[in-house]
Amino acid sequence: MNRPALFLGRREIAHYDGEGNVDLRITASGWRRVDFADDPAVTHDKSRRDWVSICVSSVEDVERLRPLLVATVRANEA
Repeated sequence: MNRPALFLGRREIAHYDGEGNVDLRITASGWRRVDFADDPAVTHDKSRRDWVSICVSSVEDVERLRPLLVATVRANEA
């Protein structure tokens, strides 16, 4: 499947899955640094260790999830 994606260098850090769903490569270490486990818009499947899925349906979702997006970039900068 051809999906729009974001990269830092050659590393994919996010891709769009359609219908407002975005996968973020936050890394296991990055995930431990944020507190979104109880957010209904965020899904963390432990079998996909480095990835979380977010469902964005409004500007408010983007604003609320901004720290998660920042953590994703920081976790992949090294």
